[in-house]
Amino acid sequence: MRRLLAPLILVPALLACSMNTPGDNGNGSGAPAGGQAPAQAPAPAGPITVELKQREPGDAPDGATGGTGTVAVRGTISTPNPCYALSGTAAREGSTLTLTVSARSNAEVCIQVIGTLGYDATLRGVPAGSYTLRVVHTYAGTGWETQTAMTQQVQVR
Repeated sequence: MRRLLAPLILVPALLACSMNTPGDNGNGSGAPAGGQAPAQAPAPAGPITVELKQREPGDAPDGATGGTGTVAVRGTISTPNPCYALSGTAAREGSTLTLTVSARSNAEVCIQVIGTLGYDATLRGVPAGSYTLRVVHTYAGTGWETQTAMTQQVQVR
C-alpha cells in the first residue's frame, strides 16, 4: 500500500513545478529574474485607411509622396461622363501598396461627354518602409477595363 501512495504524492508536486512558464523563473510574477517584465511584441499594424477628395483636374501634376505613416496621392481619372463619384480603398502586400480608385455613376441622365475628374487621396496607417505604390482605376458598370494609372516608389517614415 505504501508503494502505491508514494507516486500519488509525487504527482501533485511534479505538476506544481511544471506550471512555471518560460522566463518565469518560479517567482510567479511572469517577469524573468532581475524583476524586469518580458519585452512586448510590437502591436500588429492596423488597417490602411483612405481619405479621397475630388478636386478640379489640371491644377497640379499627378504624383505621390510618402510622409510619416501616410502616402499622399494626386491623380486624374477619365470617366464616361462628368457625373461620376469616386471612392478609394487600399491594400498592402509585402512592399507593394495598391490604391484602388473606383468611379461610379451618380446620375441617371448626364451630358454624354468624357469626364475628367481630379482627386487627392491620403493613405493613413502605412507602416514605415519603402514601397512600390500602384494606383488602379476601376469603372463599375461601364464596360471600361481596369487600368493601372500610376506606379511609383514612395518612402514612408
